[in-house]
Amino acid sequence: MLSRSLVIHRTPDESARPAPARPVNERLAVEVPRAGRVWGKALVLAGLTALLLTFLLLNRTRVIEPKVQLLFLDFEHPRLLPVLALTSALSIACAAACRGLVHARQELNDHHGRSRTADLKREASRIEHAARVRAEAVASSALN
Repeated sequence: MLSRSLVIHRTPDESARPAPARPVNERLAVEVPRAGRVWGKALVLAGLTALLLTFLLLNRTRVIEPKVQLLFLDFEHPRLLPVLALTSALSIACAAACRGLVHARQELNDHHGRSRTADLKREASRIEHAARVRAEAVASSALN
């Protein structure tokens, strides 16, 4: 009896109409209004800013007790935040340099591939031209 009460009866109109086709993602996704997305992003950024400011305020007087040795410089009791700022700036610069190197390598590979393709096309046209000249020579010698 319980199973009969759960059966949904459709009208003939509803069963004849196919359900609109939607991608799987849309059926599972929860639709968030635009204002909700904006406020969500604002809250996340505000939280991250609060964490950053707390970190900076709590560590503004901290020093590193032993000395810090860079390549050619030694610092006795440097402050923590300038060391972290210098480290992060150098890491960002190194990451940008590595990205530039990878991009330059890809460009060189693309250029090499294009020039190789052009060389092969020139070689193929030279071979075709030589074959035509040879065929014409054979045809003219056959006529004579």
